[in-house]
Amino acid sequence: MSEIRRKRRKLNLHMNVLGVLLSDFYQFLEKSPRPSDEEVRQTFTHCHKRWKKYCVTKGLSEMMMDEFKRQVSEAWKHKMSESH
Repeated sequence: MSEIRRKRRKLNLHMNVLGVLLSDFYQFLEKSPRPSDEEVRQTFTHCHKRWKKYCVTKGLSEMMMDEFKRQVSEAWKHKMSESH
């Protein structure tokens, strides 16, 4: 297996882990009754800390550590633009 392919497979594995965390967070946001702002803040912080811990454990870059926040931010912007 080529080095590029090996790196791509590793990246895909990391992105799958991120996808699971994001999915859990988004499902939490959709629950009924709607969670309070404080519950959202706590859940966001918890998920973000789990992602950062994963990144540190796997030796991923600072840029990857910020990916959870970036993805949530993009999803929020998209949702806000749809509602207006």
